[in-house]
Amino acid sequence: MITSQSIAAMTIEELKSLCLQLQEQCRELSQQNAELTAKLKWFMEQFRLSKKRQFDSSSERTTPLQKQLLLFNEAEARPQAPEPDLETITYQRRKGRGLREMNLEDLPVKVIENRLPEEERVCPFCGGPLHEISTEVRSVG
Repeated sequence: MITSQSIAAMTIEELKSLCLQLQEQCRELSQQNAELTAKLKWFMEQFRLSKKRQFDSSSERTTPLQKQLLLFNEAEARPQAPEPDLETITYQRRKGRGLREMNLEDLPVKVIENRLPEEERVCPFCGGPLHEISTEVRSVG
């Protein structure tokens, strides 16, 4: 750090050299500042464009002619036509439940049990006994 006492002790040549160094440092800092400002502007523009792409209206826009056509109400322009007569349609259907269950009732069933030996029926984490999780039932055929 340069103090007023150290400047007073310097010769003119040393002061000129110090002045040149400070001018060069000032030029470098100005150039660096300009580069960083340009980068900041570029990033801000990229951010603005990404937000516009994300939140701006979609590409499916209506043209001014289409907007004018939307103002024209077609139902008002047509004369009132009489409403058509309503038809009553009836039908019958089978209940959907029961057909599959009836088909599966006659199939033979095989129960597969996977049992561990008594010494392996201990939980490795808590040391408690293990319990049965599920039973798998398969139809044979």
